[in-house]
Amino acid sequence: MVSHNIVTSIDSENPATLSKGVHNILRENLGFTGIIITDDLAMKATKIPNATEKAVLAGNDLIIVTDYEKSINEIKSAIDEGRIDIDVIDKMTFRVLAWKYYKGLIY
Repeated sequence: MVSHNIVTSIDSENPATLSKGVHNILRENLGFTGIIITDDLAMKATKIPNATEKAVLAGNDLIIVTDYEKSINEIKSAIDEGRIDIDVIDKMTFRVLAWKYYKGLIY
């Protein structure tokens, strides 16, 4: 789970939840292949415009939100308007399904 803390040495403008730099370190430098989960965006990140879209683009696989309808619509609009590539959603989905399979939640 990635928190909303700002790690100034990596990204002084975005909380870790919305930071591509933090996610690149996890995936590229540390070789993390598991799922990355946000903390609830309602805690602090919702004060940032398009927080859900930014969370997807940063590299999170599961996004915890309080207002899921707003977040779903934000992601749909970002896909429809070309700001999020459907391939990004496919990769997120694959990692989540692979994790569920590994945990024995699906067969």
